[in-house]
Amino acid sequence: MIVGHRHHKYYENNGFIKRPNFVYHGDGVSIFKINSKGALVPHFVLKDDENTKLKGQTRIEIVSTTNKEAILAVGTRDDASIQLCKLDENGILTPLNYLETGFSIYYGLRSHKIGNDNFLIAGSNRFDMGKIASYKVSPKINREGKLLRHMVNLKYKDDATAQQVNEAVEAFLNLKNEIPEIATIEWGVNDSTEGHSKDLTHCFTITFNNEHAREVYLFHEAHLKMVNKIGPIIDDVLVLDYWTK
Repeated sequence: MIVGHRHHKYYENNGFIKRPNFVYHGDGVSIFKINSKGALVPHFVLKDDENTKLKGQTRIEIVSTTNKEAILAVGTRDDASIQLCKLDENGILTPLNYLETGFSIYYGLRSHKIGNDNFLIAGSNRFDMGKIASYKVSPKINREGKLLRHMVNLKYKDDATAQQVNEAVEAFLNLKNEIPEIATIEWGVNDSTEGHSKDLTHCFTITFNNEHAREVYLFHEAHLKMVNKIGPIIDDVLVLDYWTK
């Protein structure tokens, strides 16, 4: 039996909490054995620390199983992340890796398999997000020492005024002030003479230090607000990401 820790600090003490003086023992995931009498016996606890993302309310999904181990995904509230763990045949949990998503997913996480590939489908209780994200579970890729470039190429509508375009550019650049995960951001107007720009005119290049920063940016309130603001004057967009040294 796999159980995520949950604490009544997330609720107001208005009669719902039966034990208001309960001592909280920390964030984590507990493993229980079921004995021959059907009783739960505490077996192992993976506590949250500086190397894991298990803080807050959790949603636990089984990603895959074999005769010797299972892979679990733990979606969290406070850490706003997906933590992958391995449960071995001895009932011991080991953290594998995690992805900081930037939104709480303790309600909205489901595991799904298509062919030989395992996917996680994530939603949120955040009303402003209005999105569902999917993640492919794959072996950890070593990107140490590399940077992630996120290129957004835009074409504004023909009836967009110069003032609207300038305000849209400023709104995009202001994301650097609102989202700390953005390492750098630069922009420019297309100056290619080859004729293959597909009428895209403005290019914004954002640099992230890792994939965690990109996910936080994608679902950050400031980014979603900016997209809603400039969306009405955008005619076309092309987004490309790549890793580089």
